[in-house]
Amino acid sequence: MIQSYITEGMKFWREMELSMEAPKVHAVQDHLCDQLIQYQGIGDLMEDFVEQAHQDGILDDRRTRSIKDKTVVAAIHSHWEHKQKIPTVTMISEEVTRCSVRTRCSTAEDGEAIVIPISQKDEKGRIEGEQKDTVRAMALETIRGNLRPFFP
Repeated sequence: MIQSYITEGMKFWREMELSMEAPKVHAVQDHLCDQLIQYQGIGDLMEDFVEQAHQDGILDDRRTRSIKDKTVVAAIHSHWEHKQKIPTVTMISEEVTRCSVRTRCSTAEDGEAIVIPISQKDEKGRIEGEQKDTVRAMALETIRGNLRPFFP
């Protein structure tokens, strides 16, 4: 029943010539029925796991893009998916993730040294910010240096 509503809705969506590339349209068209059945509704689900599944699929596709036989590709993807669900593999993966957290040292207000976990994204943003500040400072010095003959 819900599938017929989705099909009819998607038909109207196309007739109105609305974009089919939006993630929400894709989620409704390709995943809504499966999620309704699997989770008995969609009330409080986030789409993070769907996005992660897509990213994993893209990575797997890149790894096997040179293999022509689609049956072999499907078998390889199935094997990788199975390996990810083995408890010992999951435990090792979680341990590696836990141990590979990057940290930086800082000083608390009372002078005590503390270790702060940082993500690579945060660190990259901090480094880019410092680089931008350096470039801005150099540009200001250049401008000031070029204006000195005019304004003593």
